[in-house]
Amino acid sequence: MKVYSWVKDLDSLLKAADLVVCNSGLTLINKCIAFGKKMVLIPIPLHGEQNANALRAEEVGVARVINPIEFNAHILKT
Repeated sequence: MKVYSWVKDLDSLLKAADLVVCNSGLTLINKCIAFGKKMVLIPIPLHGEQNANALRAEEVGVARVINPIEFNAHILKT
């Protein structure tokens, strides 16, 4: 697993990724869908738009949503 805060060539990283764990901004979700990447989405707390994005991605079967309050390093193992 590698953690990135900001990258210049996001498309190259997404192409190489098996799974993307990220916040649920619409641009990144759409890029992951375009590249056929499964996602684990952790919406930013109290951001209704991110929560709605994440829930919709989960609803259509391209992501799993983790409540940010419940998130910890061990939860990714399940």
